[in-house]
Amino acid sequence: MNNRFTYDEKDAGRPATEETRRPGEVDIGMLLSILFRQWLLILAITLLFVGVGLAYATLAPQVWQSTARVLLDPRDKQVAGPDLSQPIQGIDAVWIDTQANIVTSAATLSTVIDTLDLEHDPEFGGTSDETLRALVKAIKVARADQTYVLDISVLSDSASKSARIAQELAEAFVANQVEVKAAAVREASNLINRQLDDLRSKARAAQEKLEAYRRDHGILTANGRSVDEDTLRQLNDAYVAARLRTQDAKARRDKIAAARASGSDAALGGIDSTVLSRLKIERALAARTVGELAQDLGPSHPRMVAARGDLSRADAQIEAELKTLSASTDAEYQVAAAAEASARKALDDASAVVTDTSERTIELRELENEASLRADMYKNYVARTEEITLQANTQVSDARVIAPASVPLSPYAPRRTIILALAGIAGLGLALTIAVYRGRRYLPEYRWIEETAVAKSVGETRPAVAAGALQEAVLDFAEVAAEADDPDEAPSPIAAEDEAERAETALSDDVPAAPPVLAELSVATRAVAHDRRGRPAIRTARTILTSAIADGEGMPLPTAAKTFEDLARNVTTAAGASRKILVLGASDGPAVATVAFGLAHVPTEDGVLLVDASWDDLPLYRAYVDETMPGVIDVIAGTADAASVAICEGGPDVTLIGVGGPDAAAGIAANVGRIADFVDKLSHDFGRVVLHCGHRHSPELLKALLARVDAVLIVADAVVEDDDEAAEMVRDLLGALPAFTGLVLVTERPEQLAVAERA
Repeated sequence: MNNRFTYDEKDAGRPATEETRRPGEVDIGMLLSILFRQWLLILAITLLFVGVGLAYATLAPQVWQSTARVLLDPRDKQVAGPDLSQPIQGIDAVWIDTQANIVTSAATLSTVIDTLDLEHDPEFGGTSDETLRALVKAIKVARADQTYVLDISVLSDSASKSARIAQELAEAFVANQVEVKAAAVREASNLINRQLDDLRSKARAAQEKLEAYRRDHGILTANGRSVDEDTLRQLNDAYVAARLRTQDAKARRDKIAAARASGSDAALGGIDSTVLSRLKIERALAARTVGELAQDLGPSHPRMVAARGDLSRADAQIEAELKTLSASTDAEYQVAAAAEASARKALDDASAVVTDTSERTIELRELENEASLRADMYKNYVARTEEITLQANTQVSDARVIAPASVPLSPYAPRRTIILALAGIAGLGLALTIAVYRGRRYLPEYRWIEETAVAKSVGETRPAVAAGALQEAVLDFAEVAAEADDPDEAPSPIAAEDEAERAETALSDDVPAAPPVLAELSVATRAVAHDRRGRPAIRTARTILTSAIADGEGMPLPTAAKTFEDLARNVTTAAGASRKILVLGASDGPAVATVAFGLAHVPTEDGVLLVDASWDDLPLYRAYVDETMPGVIDVIAGTADAASVAICEGGPDVTLIGVGGPDAAAGIAANVGRIADFVDKLSHDFGRVVLHCGHRHSPELLKALLARVDAVLIVADAVVEDDDEAAEMVRDLLGALPAFTGLVLVTERPEQLAVAERA
């Protein structure tokens, strides 16, 4: 037959398990149903395992564990010295691991074995090596998180014994820390003591060599310094002081000489003399008196003559004082200059002596440095020896017990709770596995043969029903076509011209001998289906309307896109154009809507306009929304705007508009021309227009649309292909509908709804 549709009828009868189940999905509902039917078996196996675990936990030998906690202190503690402990420079994990290994060392364990006499203990007894190996196996040392705390645990068949061993092991470890540090200190002290005699002899030899050199070269020292150098230093200081005194005396002499030469008050102000200061005051008073009298008296007046005499006597006294000071300062300068010359001569003599002994001084300094170094080294070693000797007897351990071991109240093993939990989990797992294996017969794959047989018996009655529905459709379409030919109700001139061209084409073509089948599709339009557990499940409106292109879970069918592309191509081939396609239904039901929906999803360059003019029970807008949508008739009536009647699907670029339901039949009949013109004007912006009229629709609107479309498709049940009577009715449609292009045959696929959860 028609091979355009690749749906396998053999697979159509099988439950859609493989179509709906994808990798990573588990049918939880079916699995729970299988397990619930075998709950007694699951309970019995689980209880059996729990009983075995309880018996083992009760009868197995008990093991007790006791733990002692030890705190490690990595700081370097000094009993003698300025700092009792040094700060911690970060956590040294290697040092902590080393201390943990020391806990299980042979030296520490031997102390525990000897103290507790474990060689004669029934649990650990035996030879020394056997006891040591048994004790190592019973000990577990672990670091508590990222801390300096070590947990020392001991396993034993006795609670009190485990506590004694753990406590003794912790104390032995702490004592071992003290002994190790004391031994290290004693060893260091012995090494230093062996070096002291050698250092003492070397220091003595260096000092004797220094003293011999001084005697041989006549070098005298005082307080560790050379006498000649001290003398040179003192003479240099004396020469500097004499030179300063000479300079001061010369400065005073020069200042007095300058004052005598100038005679000005400014020059006299720089001389430090009490007598001269008094005379300067007297002279100033005399000069002021002369100035005052000169304003009132003449130069020959007696008072004026007396005042001038006082001023002259003051000048003479100042001059006499300056002369006295000049002689005094000159004498001081002569004495200072002689002292400076004497100091200079003594300094030169001392410098000559020091210069003569400079080479001997260099060698003397080397001997002094060597002797000092030897003496300091010897002193340091003596002090260190005394400090180490003190530390050897006052060592502090790097560890201390912070939580002594206590007798455990409950055994460490066997742990009844864990054993029972593991036994229950193992039993439940095994029980579930056995139940699933035994319940595989309840899976849908084991029931599809029975369902196929039932479907076959029911299918024998479908041809008669489909033929009756097709006959009714032929009569309805013929009536509409006859009304379309009525000259009183002629369509627009453009539509009339198109209808005339189609009529000429129809008259020139031969009537087809067989129904033109353009595609065969499989849809799932039953409102009530069954899930994989066999229970009734309601399909949503979108699931039904998209069933021609998607499965029950909304996933695209593998061959749906190619099938509808082939259908559009076949329509173009049969009708000459496929821009405007009108889809009718031969019988009531949503099958025609699914075909129109799928045809609208064939991609075109400018998008697709999908017009819903059907009055069927399931309108196309239910694929997107559940609320009632207004239609074109509401826009014409002014009760809705144009934007509210359109639904745009962005992905495939599909725009859906509705015309109006059967409750608006009168308005649609009165505005057929306006509705058709509205749709025709809107269709200019789209690459394809799909008009869905369904099985029930407005006859007046169908008549107007038939004159404007390129092709008419009728969706019918696939059984008409094998029925001669139905084929004859299709031939009648060819004559009744000039734009009739062909049939689209549909079959109902028995699809199961998935109840699986995605992994």
